[in-house]
Amino acid sequence: MDGLAQNVQPYLLKNGRQHTRQTTSHYNERLPSGKEPKARLLYLTRKAEFAASHYYHNPELSPEENRRLFGKCNNPNGHGHNYVLEVTVKGEIDPRSGFVVDLKQLKETMHREVLDAMDHRFLNKEVPEFFTRIPTTENLAVAIWQRLAPKLTNAKLHRVRVYENHDLFVDFYGEE
Repeated sequence: MDGLAQNVQPYLLKNGRQHTRQTTSHYNERLPSGKEPKARLLYLTRKAEFAASHYYHNPELSPEENRRLFGKCNNPNGHGHNYVLEVTVKGEIDPRSGFVVDLKQLKETMHREVLDAMDHRFLNKEVPEFFTRIPTTENLAVAIWQRLAPKLTNAKLHRVRVYENHDLFVDFYGEE
């Protein structure tokens, strides 16, 4: 079957009836001599957390319009979140290391470009991207992408996911 190894395994159900499970493995491929296996594209995600404060304000709007649009998030004293960041990279397995990406390098890049710059910061006043941009979760995901994408060398950035809280997150897959 297209070079895929098939394995049929019988097992018993709780009611005592026998059932079989068929598994397919790409790792046990039998290829004609001289043929290389197809490249496998894998996705790897690393998670990190950081705390930051912000407020929503558009200087082009009146104070009344800002309050109406942003509500309590328009308070210039700000409010904070414990953000969860997920960075997903994609690539092929390096045959030498067995990795898609050097995990230590990915962690260091995330720390240098995101956590060191944004953790325990007032985004509007301390992070350059938000001096003129409203620090919504959407804009935060885009800014993180823009910081990370040029710094990754062995794997390609696939997704940046930013959780503002447990039930609200944004996914950014880059510029098309």
